[in-house]
Amino acid sequence: MAKPSSRTGQAELASQDLQFAQEAAIGGLKEVTTGELAQGQAKDENVMQFGERTRFTGSMRFVYLHLALFGFWIVASLGWVPGVSPWTPRLSSWQ
Repeated sequence: MAKPSSRTGQAELASQDLQFAQEAAIGGLKEVTTGELAQGQAKDENVMQFGERTRFTGSMRFVYLHLALFGFWIVASLGWVPGVSPWTPRLSSWQ
């Protein structure tokens, strides 16, 4: 049997090193991809949450709610609501 030359041994070592490097790189890519997927899912949840908030604040319900709240505040502050004392003196002086 012929004894392998030193070049053949070096080629085998280089092949093993290359295989190890490839496996390490693939493992690293899997970790990065898994992390990116988790971050992507979290971003999707945030986008959905902010989308719901934006949808509400851009709706007529939001406008009507604020009209009712500010309208009550003005009317009550003018002293027109029985049992509620005015809390803004300048508005109550406009009566």
